[in-house]
Amino acid sequence: MQAILADSFSPQKRGMAMAPLYTVAILVAPVLGPTAGGWITDNYSWRWIFYINIPIGILCAFLTRIVLEDPPYMKELKAKARKLSVDWVGLGFISIGLATLEIVLDKGQELDWFGSHFIVFLATVSLIALAGAIYWELHRPSPVVNLRLLKERNFLFCCILILGLYSALYAAIYLLPLYMQQMMGYTATAAVFALSPAGLFTMMEVPLVGYLLTRGYDPRKMAFSGLIVIAFSHE
Repeated sequence: MQAILADSFSPQKRGMAMAPLYTVAILVAPVLGPTAGGWITDNYSWRWIFYINIPIGILCAFLTRIVLEDPPYMKELKAKARKLSVDWVGLGFISIGLATLEIVLDKGQELDWFGSHFIVFLATVSLIALAGAIYWELHRPSPVVNLRLLKERNFLFCCILILGLYSALYAAIYLLPLYMQQMMGYTATAAVFALSPAGLFTMMEVPLVGYLLTRGYDPRKMAFSGLIVIAFSHE
């Protein structure tokens, strides 16, 4: 989504586009998703949380085909009749590595971690696949994930900051509802209603950030201030 916005807006307008459009979109999931999911779980079944995504996914795919257009450079490539290659091997390595790693992290505690042959097998597959992905992506001219970009210092530190930010954010989103339900006796609906105001406040604040970016404010100072607030909020 960020790449699409970067292609669609000029550098002067990207700040305003990224802040309201991208950030509000990704905040809808943790704010409205758990709220609707808690209500569905309490009144129907947790399985409907997944079933409801089927028609929405079909509709999104249909609208994407209608609304989105190729960026100018891709149209130029098609005009020159150049075939666009896809790094299927790298994509396969990454898919297998991340899928098996997710199962290991999700089922490890339940199955006694490395005391389980199943977990050991999946951890080995994940390690081999991710190592193979790193080797393959570093030696392919057109990789699906360009790891050479990490040589650029600013990009590397941005990736580290984003990793820490979303680790804290999604850990809280995942763990706090479980804590409220299992330890404090909240229902699924009550737990998400207790947490959703934080996301709503962020959604209200994002347009202001986009406006400040268009006025020339230093994004590094705003990012630093935001990280400080997040650090103190998780104390």
